[in-house]
Amino acid sequence: VGRGIAISTEGGVDYVYLIGSFGKVCAPACVDFDPSGTSASNLSAVRRNDVFFAKYKATDGAYQWAHRIGGTGHDYGFGIAVLDPVPGDLLDPGQLGSVYITGGFASANVDFDPSDDGDPLTSSDQALLSQTGRNDVFFARYNTNGEYQWAHSIGGNYFDVGSEIAVLGPLDPGQLVGSVYITGQFRRGP
Repeated sequence: VGRGIAISTEGGVDYVYLIGSFGKVCAPACVDFDPSGTSASNLSAVRRNDVFFAKYKATDGAYQWAHRIGGTGHDYGFGIAVLDPVPGDLLDPGQLGSVYITGGFASANVDFDPSDDGDPLTSSDQALLSQTGRNDVFFARYNTNGEYQWAHSIGGNYFDVGSEIAVLGPLDPGQLVGSVYITGQFRRGP
C-alpha cells in the first residue's frame, strides 16, 4: 500500500520517491518494484508487514532503486521527503538529495540499513532499533542512492506513529538546513 510521495530534481532530472508497506504473502520474493517488465527488482517482506521506499525517474517511471526495512512485527511507512540539491550551494554535499522517511514499527529488531535487504535478524549490516511500547515512531535518513545514513525512534508505552515528515532546504531563510519536522500521533495506554 503506497502511503507517501515526494518529488525532487537532481542534476536537471526529476525523480519521484514513494513510501508504503507490504506484507508477506508469498516467497521468496513477491513484489517487483521495477515497472519496466524487462527486468525485476523483487523484494519480500521478511515477516508480517515491512516498509518499502523507492525512487523512479519522473519522466518515464524508470526504476532507480527500492528498499525494504522491517522486523518481526507490523512496520509501516507513511511519510517521505527529499532535501533538494541547489546548484552552487555551499552546504554539505552529502546531505543534499537525502531521503527522509517516517512511520511506525512494532518489532523488537528493525534493521534500518537496507544494504543487503536480508533478514534483519541475521544480516551483517545492521542498524537496529527496537520499540519501547506497542508501536513507536521511526524517522530515518538515506542518501540519494538509498544508502543508510541514520535512524532514530521515539515513543511511549502504547501506540505512536509518524505520519508526515518535512525537511527544510537551503532556500528556507532563518532555519538550519536539513532541519527535520515530523507529525504523527500518540496514544497513552488503555
